[in-house]
Amino acid sequence: MEQTWTYSDEDSFYPYEDVFSEKKRASVGRYTVAGIDIGSRQGKGVLMTDGKVYVTAEPTGFSMQKTADHLIKTLLQASGKSYEDIRYIVGTGYGRVSMQFKDLPNQMLTEIFCHGLGAAYLADNVHTILDIGGQDSKIIKIDSESGQVQDFAMNDKCAAGTGRFLERAAELLGYEVGDIGAASLEAKNPYQISSQCVVFAESEIVSARAQGIDTRDILAGVHSSVINRVSGLFKRIGMNREVMFTGGVSNNAGMRKALEDFLGTKIAEPSINPVFAGALGAALYAQKQASHAPVSEVATHADQENKRVQIPTASVTKNTKLDLSRLKAAVAKAESDYISHSDGVFNAAHMCAYTPIELLEAMGVRHIKLQHTGTKEELAAGEEVVSQIACDYTKSLIGGFAGGYPLYKAVDKVYAFYTCSFMAAAMQAVGAKYKPVSLYMLPKIASDGNSGVSEERIERYLSSLHEMVSDLEEKTGHSLDKEHLRKVISRYNLARKKLCEISDIRIENPQLLSGSEFREIAASYYKLPLPELLIQLDGIQSQLYDMLRQSQHTHTAKSSLRIMLTGGIATESDNKIEKILTQLGADVVVEDHCGGYTPFMLQVEETYEDPLLLLTRGYLGKAPCANIKPMSKRCDTALDLAKKYHPDGIIYQFMQFCPTYGMAKQTISQHLEQNGFPVLDVAVNYSDGDEGQIRTRLEAFLEMLVKGEEKRYA
Repeated sequence: MEQTWTYSDEDSFYPYEDVFSEKKRASVGRYTVAGIDIGSRQGKGVLMTDGKVYVTAEPTGFSMQKTADHLIKTLLQASGKSYEDIRYIVGTGYGRVSMQFKDLPNQMLTEIFCHGLGAAYLADNVHTILDIGGQDSKIIKIDSESGQVQDFAMNDKCAAGTGRFLERAAELLGYEVGDIGAASLEAKNPYQISSQCVVFAESEIVSARAQGIDTRDILAGVHSSVINRVSGLFKRIGMNREVMFTGGVSNNAGMRKALEDFLGTKIAEPSINPVFAGALGAALYAQKQASHAPVSEVATHADQENKRVQIPTASVTKNTKLDLSRLKAAVAKAESDYISHSDGVFNAAHMCAYTPIELLEAMGVRHIKLQHTGTKEELAAGEEVVSQIACDYTKSLIGGFAGGYPLYKAVDKVYAFYTCSFMAAAMQAVGAKYKPVSLYMLPKIASDGNSGVSEERIERYLSSLHEMVSDLEEKTGHSLDKEHLRKVISRYNLARKKLCEISDIRIENPQLLSGSEFREIAASYYKLPLPELLIQLDGIQSQLYDMLRQSQHTHTAKSSLRIMLTGGIATESDNKIEKILTQLGADVVVEDHCGGYTPFMLQVEETYEDPLLLLTRGYLGKAPCANIKPMSKRCDTALDLAKKYHPDGIIYQFMQFCPTYGMAKQTISQHLEQNGFPVLDVAVNYSDGDEGQIRTRLEAFLEMLVKGEEKRYA
């Protein structure tokens, strides 16, 4: 008979014997500890004390802190304990960032970690967890004995696979959300909902009701559609039985049936209501911490806010923090000169790392890369021209010109080498409405030869350079001096070499140079005049070498987790991932994308051949872009960098709706994982609305890496 769960008073506590199997029970402590899981719709609490597990739940209120406080009060009243009796407390869930527990040792962990630990103790032999909550859904692969998370995948971008969709369906069909599961089990002829998008699925529900289709049949289709939406997560992670269903939606009988129909087998039966899996996992972790935490130890909310993941960090003291004030001042002056345009120097712009800026410099023009991260208004302006499903970078290219972004407003002409059809469309729109644009399509490179570039493709790119030179000569009124171009090539080679050497400091000592700092240095390459660029890089390099010498006299403990970034385009201020990782205490050691380290791997030959031909061979043979080179080359570059910088884990970041890097993620990620590097893929955009979901995913990934490190060292 299928279990049903209640929150009645008589079920508010369970003896350990009723919750944990005999083999798990021996490892569970008997301290008084609490786990609080604040979800978007419901708060859950677990108190463990005297060999009993007390549970309670209530709707999440407007104040998540008040919800947490009330859960604790309820648990203490039921157990007869006082607040001071709590030895350790762990918070988790959607609301963990809003919780603080004064005067108690405490920690905040992701719901992914806590659901994994809790599920492993609610039933034996659980290997896979499906957690569907109000805001997102997750598949979590765990070690069935320890509960350690081995891998996970999340749907946090679309409501179709979450509790929100069920709430909306209930509203459309005139049900209370708590009744739709039982009603769906009465279906005689389940209605098939084909849309994967919640908006279109809602339209299907309305249409089906208008046709007079039985609401119970529609509800059966609704439940199946949610499982269909999360089925892709199972495919990404793999499915090892047994499977446990947790989260707020796990009490829905119709959803359990739909899941079992999809799996073709029964799901694991937990010993208590599976909505408590996260809170129980938090309490179990609190038991482990309580066994070696002095009662007086208190983790402050401020500490938690800046570092939620407990990862080992180096004891290196930065006696001198890297001073980028001179670089900032130089960039500000270069931008001011570009904007003022007072000396009449021609202002050029480009948008791709495959643009030979040596040519622009040699022609005596000012030049910038179009790397502005668009505002909400600029993105909206761009959306009026290109598809709504274009990436935010494409939209911001147009929006920056439409909205009068000062640097873009000062552009005289854009020389747009492109690899993406969306970017080409954006530049065509810019050329039609705002600024003159010359478009040059970069040749696709499909075969391997000398540097992997055929003569035909070399001729095509070289032809584009000749067109560009002719146009620049017309605009500036003077001819290209090829001997001067050779000198410029040599000096840009030196600049790129210095940038690589600056980055390489992070191989041994990433605390001296953060990912955000390197990104700022990298961005200056596209704004500063060449002489000033070399001066600034010399100064930064000298600073870092001095800091490195100082650090060698300081005792160094095990360093923080090392993270490599790889993937698609990243603009100047698109650094939310770096910021969150820094807040969580991890170090970004290298950026394998065109906004970071990779473009500086290029070295152009310095021979007496035609310098335009040298530029052609250099740029087409440079670090590969997945848009124009064979995927094997892109994979090899990522792997080579991983072997050089030896990260603990790799974040594959790509722009939401990017067709190239969205499709390439599986190939590149699998290549890295097959070579021993854990990978998490994260889709990003320019809004702040996804920071909470991204933080959760990054925290869970770091937690997984930490546990892997602990196991390896043990």
